[in-house]
Amino acid sequence: MQQFQCFLLNTVKIAICATEEESGRFLVTFYSKGKIDVSVCARAFGGGGHTGAAGCKLIGKEHQVINRLIKEAEKCLEKYNAEQ
Repeated sequence: MQQFQCFLLNTVKIAICATEEESGRFLVTFYSKGKIDVSVCARAFGGGGHTGAAGCKLIGKEHQVINRLIKEAEKCLEKYNAEQ
């Protein structure tokens, strides 16, 4: 089992935690400080939640899941930046 450390940084806009529950099945949680609606990110993968915390489940190889998550987070950040 892999262990991860999380750090709270003032510059972080979105945090994503992906945990492999079983081979190829990931539980994903998105967090923000409330300015970015991470439920939009989670809904893109069939999940849901609230503005500051949301989640979904994904199936795939680790690197594919990570790439998909990064692309969706970038979309959310671009939308947020465009609205500022």
